[in-house]
Amino acid sequence: MRKHLLTVLLLCLLHVGVQAQAPKREFRGAWIATYANIDWPNRSQTPAQQQAALISILNHHQATGINAIFLQVRSQSDALYLSNLEPISADLNGVQGRPSSPAWDPLRFALEESHKRGMELHAWINPYRAIANVNGLSAFAENHVAKQHPDWLIASGTLRTLDPGLPQVRDHILTVIADIVERYDLDGIHFDDYFYPNAAFNDDATYNAYSRGIADRADWRRDNVNLLIQRVHDTIEVLKPWVKFGVSPSGIYRNSTNPAIGTNTSGLQHYVSLYADSRKWLQEGWVDYLAPQVYWFIGQGGANYSVIVPWWNNNAYGRHIYIGLAGYKVNDPAQGANWANPSQIPNQVRLNRSLPNVYGQAIYNTSSLRSTTKLGFRDSLRTNFYAKPALLPNMPWRDNTPPPAPAGLVASRFSPDSVSLAWSPAPASSAEVDKVVRYVVYRSESPAFDITNAEQLLAITPTATNSFRDKVPDAAKTYYYVVTAVDRFHNESAPSNVTDYTAPVLACLAPQTLALSASCAAQVPDYTSLISVTDDVSADSAITWQQSPAAGTLVSGVGTFSVTITATDASGKSASCTFSVEKQDVTAPTFMLAVAQNVSLQSNCELVVPDFITGLTGTDNCGQITFTQSPEAGTVLASGHGQKHVVTITAQDGNGNFSERTVTLNALDTTPPTLFTQHITRTLRNGTVTITAAEVNNGSYDNCALDEASFTLSQSTFTCANLGENTVTFTAMDENGNQASVSATITIVGAIPAPAIAVSRQDQTYTGLPANTIALGYGAQSLTLTATNGTSAPGLTTYTWTSAAGLSTTTGGTTVFTPSAAGTYTFTVQATNEYGCSETTQVTVEVIDVRCGNKGDKVQVCHATGNNGANVLCIAPAAVPAHLKNGGSLGTCGLAASQTQAAVAVAPVLTAFPNPFEDQLTVSFTLDTPEQNVSLELFDLYGQKVQHVYTGSVEANRTYSFQLDPHPLSGKFYFVRLVTPTKVHTFKLSRK
Repeated sequence: MRKHLLTVLLLCLLHVGVQAQAPKREFRGAWIATYANIDWPNRSQTPAQQQAALISILNHHQATGINAIFLQVRSQSDALYLSNLEPISADLNGVQGRPSSPAWDPLRFALEESHKRGMELHAWINPYRAIANVNGLSAFAENHVAKQHPDWLIASGTLRTLDPGLPQVRDHILTVIADIVERYDLDGIHFDDYFYPNAAFNDDATYNAYSRGIADRADWRRDNVNLLIQRVHDTIEVLKPWVKFGVSPSGIYRNSTNPAIGTNTSGLQHYVSLYADSRKWLQEGWVDYLAPQVYWFIGQGGANYSVIVPWWNNNAYGRHIYIGLAGYKVNDPAQGANWANPSQIPNQVRLNRSLPNVYGQAIYNTSSLRSTTKLGFRDSLRTNFYAKPALLPNMPWRDNTPPPAPAGLVASRFSPDSVSLAWSPAPASSAEVDKVVRYVVYRSESPAFDITNAEQLLAITPTATNSFRDKVPDAAKTYYYVVTAVDRFHNESAPSNVTDYTAPVLACLAPQTLALSASCAAQVPDYTSLISVTDDVSADSAITWQQSPAAGTLVSGVGTFSVTITATDASGKSASCTFSVEKQDVTAPTFMLAVAQNVSLQSNCELVVPDFITGLTGTDNCGQITFTQSPEAGTVLASGHGQKHVVTITAQDGNGNFSERTVTLNALDTTPPTLFTQHITRTLRNGTVTITAAEVNNGSYDNCALDEASFTLSQSTFTCANLGENTVTFTAMDENGNQASVSATITIVGAIPAPAIAVSRQDQTYTGLPANTIALGYGAQSLTLTATNGTSAPGLTTYTWTSAAGLSTTTGGTTVFTPSAAGTYTFTVQATNEYGCSETTQVTVEVIDVRCGNKGDKVQVCHATGNNGANVLCIAPAAVPAHLKNGGSLGTCGLAASQTQAAVAVAPVLTAFPNPFEDQLTVSFTLDTPEQNVSLELFDLYGQKVQHVYTGSVEANRTYSFQLDPHPLSGKFYFVRLVTPTKVHTFKLSRK
């Protein structure tokens, strides 16, 4: 209900605001449908009768106020004109392809008759429809495209349509259109709403052959139509650039609640159903106009006229929108009660006129305009909306150059109530687009014309004639006239001279001003040259002028006087006008002042404005001077370093003349901020901690404004490498760019793990081997590896073992190594403490295989024979202790030497001795690869750095030793840390 009330309110507003006001430019079209003889011609009539019927239609349209005709000349790939490309339409005489007798050209005849009546004619073409009903194909001419190229057709029910996806179809249509454009003096080419069929059809073969890489079938079909639209535009532009091109699609583009997509409707949408992307044609500028067929009533559910038309107005993209109106539905019982409303069409016109991008409308069809059963809507157009003639809208994107103005307009009284006008034609142009095609006559009761006012538009000549006769509404009044010229694109020239049939007409001056000199005096100018005069019998050179007071008369002092101008034509008729002249003192006072001054800022960055006007003097020849200053002296202004403040000094005399000078005050601030910091202590978490500059700040300030966004720290992220006190630089700037820096102390709490690995075994059988050696086949067959961290309390350290071969677990402080084969096994444990800091250490285990015998149940020993001799025995396990006691060893002879070498090979990277230490301490390390940057440092148990030992590069396999002074070391436990680019090594120390 609310929606309907809004529609009623809209109609009321339109009725009040639009009815009394007709536009100067408006497209007022009508369709003449020839398919199935809907409007014309009657196929049973003779050519002479058909011509007479068309003249009757055109006369009727002219009387209605129609200024453009859409004549259907190709309804189903035929021709309502003489053509060598397609057969003559059966709508002309009943038989397709049979010439009329006597032969005549309906399109040429319609063009001539329309142009005689000042109406444009657009050739209405259905580009794709080939056969409206295939059941009638046998009656088609042999040269019809359906018989010549049946492979070009797509079938949809009984309808046969030229396949838009075929390049040869586009070429054929373009050939037909080019032929029409080249041979006929058309004003436009017009397509209707038939594109792809609105029903099922099969174009698979065409798509497979010509898809052009477009994956979506619907997009491809729309692109096929786009290709034709663009080529038609380009073809017309080349052949005859003054011929317009437009399309009248169905009224709904797309149904959508989103206005960026379409209208809130539910009707046929030609974008989806007919594959016609009409909005793209507007966006690309391929059409000059779109005339959507909005054949619904205002307020209609699913297709509301008052919703659809504003949407088209908002999507014009700089082109013209003409709305197609359904005159044929008026008073048709089948259309319902809303079409029985005689105001339906008038209200639609009112709505159209309220929208800036809707430039007019066209009525479908001609028969509805001529019918006596359509509730007189045609009379509403004729006597109301179209009562005043209207120029067609111009198209500046095609041509915006107006023709030259006509000249020599002369009016003479033909009879007491009739005036005859004649003028010299506008200069001829060789360019067809610039040729004058008609003239516009304006009439007014005043010589001051406004040709933008449609009320002054009297008539538009149907052709380029240079005369017109006017029957005046009141013979007792004097009327004035001007004439303009119009070219093919309806660009309008400047107006001609103004004429009437009485005495000269003066366009008097508005009140004038006269500037007094420095002595307060001036001479009266010659105003006659500023007055424009129009006379129908005398040229400008024949007009004599008189001015009072005369030019050159000296006047003085401020005030007003009157000047009278009299113009007399050659016949002695005179006209006068009087205007006022105000004498004005326009000389401003003068004074001198400096242009700039530096001013020091006060506290809080404030500036005090100085006094510039005390003692200031100036000169003025006509009165006293008053000085003012803005801002006033003593005004306190918020400021900042480098900020400029402008003080304006104004001098004004008694007649209101004034002059101004400005002084620029330059504010200076050079004081940097005052910075305060606080000591920050943070504990590592997950091996890192981040501290912001704002946390370090402790009440820093600036006399103007401190820029807190400028706060920076030289270091903000701290890791396990930064334990203990760290000195950073806190820097800040004020908003004027002054900078200050101070040091701050940041203490990082944490510790570096000091991992160690203990090797033990549960089987204590003596083997004579090192503690880290297992003999497969004798004694302990597994070792227990226990990791500890000397810098953390138990339970706060996590351990990870690598490699995993032979280990019972890779996590936890204890793991059991049980080998399955002989070899050298190196295990690394990584200890990660509660602060997220990690360190590793290694242990190497040697495994030898001493099993022998056929069953592997005996033990291989090296038996000493004296005199440094030895031999290998394979004995029972019970006999092994005696041999070991007597100097024998497990395994082959010479194994002890290799075990010693292996022990040397796995010597630790980092070591210190003595450990525990007392009065001396040496730290040494050896790396197996060269490094450019390593550091060696000493830390206490709590992660506090005690001493920096070395920073620099090292060579591979070279041992570096450093003597440390242990006397300052008062604690019990310490560790040294060696940091390389790829690894951190630690070694735990203890004091005796």
